[in-house]
Amino acid sequence: MTFDDFYQLPLLTGLFPLTFTTGDKKFNHLTIHCGDCQGPIPDDHTRGTVTSILGDGGYRVAVVDAYQIDAFGLCPDCKCLTRGAYIAHDDMTVTSLGNGPDETIRFHFQRYRTPTRWERIVDFLKRFT
Repeated sequence: MTFDDFYQLPLLTGLFPLTFTTGDKKFNHLTIHCGDCQGPIPDDHTRGTVTSILGDGGYRVAVVDAYQIDAFGLCPDCKCLTRGAYIAHDDMTVTSLGNGPDETIRFHFQRYRTPTRWERIVDFLKRFT
């Protein structure tokens, strides 16, 4: 995933609240924690998708009414992108689709460095060779 891919996803806060078919329960918020520094990632740095699931959803669990949340959070402190996949159930519990309760997949982005003047000259000259 690139920065462009991340920023093309909608903000996760714009997809909440999640309303279940019973209508009386709403999931209002999900906080993602950084996979490196374990700090909470602010809402404006959390993006992803939400898909409603009815039936078993192919996950071999008895899901009557649930949402699958694929969330990506970009930590402003350590610049680590943490990915989490969850199922939000109508009993107000969240199940991680990873191997453990707090399992996340971490992607590290290389910080953009401005090329030096010499590097720009070399890049320019490469066009002519």
